[in-house]
Amino acid sequence: MTSRTPQGKYPPSLLKALTVALFAAISLPCHADAPGNRWDEIVGKRVYNRKGESLGHVSGAAVDIENGRYVGMLVSFGGVLSIGETTKVLPPSVLVDDGKPGTLYLDMDKEKFQNAPTFEMSDKVGPPDPKTVAEVYHFYGKTPYFEKGAEPIGYVIRSSDLFRMPVENLQGVGLGYVLGLRNMNRMTGRIQGVLIQPYDTTKPVKEVQPQNLRYNLKRNGFELNDHQQLFVNAPRFNVQANGNIREDAPDRPGMPQAPLVHGASAKDKETTLRIDELISADKRLSHYGRNVEVATLNGKTTIRGRATTQENKNRILSYAASVAGAGNVIDRIEVKPMTEAEKQIDR
Repeated sequence: MTSRTPQGKYPPSLLKALTVALFAAISLPCHADAPGNRWDEIVGKRVYNRKGESLGHVSGAAVDIENGRYVGMLVSFGGVLSIGETTKVLPPSVLVDDGKPGTLYLDMDKEKFQNAPTFEMSDKVGPPDPKTVAEVYHFYGKTPYFEKGAEPIGYVIRSSDLFRMPVENLQGVGLGYVLGLRNMNRMTGRIQGVLIQPYDTTKPVKEVQPQNLRYNLKRNGFELNDHQQLFVNAPRFNVQANGNIREDAPDRPGMPQAPLVHGASAKDKETTLRIDELISADKRLSHYGRNVEVATLNGKTTIRGRATTQENKNRILSYAASVAGAGNVIDRIEVKPMTEAEKQIDR
């Protein structure tokens, strides 16, 4: 039986552990995503090396919402009921899904993994030390996105800490709260959208680009850095009776399309990553251009998203063609100039 404190309450350490476990179970659902990218299908998976040794389990994610980045996957081991566990932060792309239910693989000896460097989440003052984060990435043979010239590392927190975080517009009017994240792509390290539940729960869940959100001064909520119309016109989702989030019918105007399908071959993955790195590093592109979707399937690369000028669109397509080949690029980029409100927040 669990012991209680003299005040008749459970020990704070146990309550904290149970809270973390609860949020991991809730997991910030990412429904309607491509296989292997759904966060609700990843939390709780066991992680093994190629020798069959258990390395731990996926306990969460480290996310940089303002830059739309999936910074790391949290793998925990040891302890009991989350008490006394050791947690390592890994670049998301180093874990391999071989299709075995409930299992991910890391190509590393157990002792080396347990002694691997890690980093702490952001504190109230600012982002984590980029040198420490870079050390973690380099240990696993990866290059962090902020070393590629796209943007500096932002405020990084656990995905579970986002759940029910309030969202306001710039006038201080409450819009709703964070319900989940959409399409956390382990290959490219990107987050496609943030799902927001309006306070009026009779209204559908909305999706906004993570780059349109900024933390408030206390970092306990978000401001939607754009005009109110952005939220009004945002893609809509419905919460089903079983708790799943379902996109509204795709034939309705303004509804989001299904995520692009990624090929499973090493060559397709490498092509996608190389193109994404080239696009991300181009500071001449707006944040819309730097965050277009890239997916390669059977040697054919699809680029989908928004460019703010035809010149930017041509630049994005040229990056894709330089890697995949001119005849292997499918163009689904929409050219849409930025509004005055968007120009104020673009960086």
